[in-house]
Amino acid sequence: MAAELHVIVAEDQQLNEEQVISRVRGWLNIPLFRSDRILTALRRCYQTFQGFPLPEAIEFRLKLRRLQREKTRLYELYARGHEEYRRLDADDEEIKQLNYEERYNVGIVDEQIYQIHFQRITAQAERLSISIPDHQQSREHWEVAPLTGRWRLRRGALQDLLAAMREVKKERQQAMQAKLIWVTAVTGTLGVLTALVSVLNR
Repeated sequence: MAAELHVIVAEDQQLNEEQVISRVRGWLNIPLFRSDRILTALRRCYQTFQGFPLPEAIEFRLKLRRLQREKTRLYELYARGHEEYRRLDADDEEIKQLNYEERYNVGIVDEQIYQIHFQRITAQAERLSISIPDHQQSREHWEVAPLTGRWRLRRGALQDLLAAMREVKKERQQAMQAKLIWVTAVTGTLGVLTALVSVLNR
């Protein structure tokens, strides 16, 4: 009896497994679950979202992270190059050439990093109505990037802009807090007056 029951249970389990497998196969054959359709839908979603402009802060962070990863990749690449040169016992001239290439390539990435900081800070200053040193009248605040040849504000001028931006933001925050205090005071006064009127009307 027990053996028959065991056989029945085993057959029942096998039947259940076969039913589950056939159902899964049936689901996978439904057009919705076909891999080519899923990939096409994902590709369309990606293309749609690619058309949307990213918020400025997120776009800046993504660019900065990409450039920092590129800089790390260059450091690792040239570290392997130096190891190889040491292994091959390269002469001083070859090592100097490798150092020059490393400085040049890392310098380009550094300039790109500085450029995106410069662009972001000046854009924020313009939004806050902070004047940026004029290129013609304040040449001492400007410099040409040594590798890319692009004009940019010097670090000191950028730091002055950042300080001015902090000051403007602080003033706006204080003005907002003052308004909030007045709104709170007026709301409280209206609440007290409403309570007094309701007491007097009883």
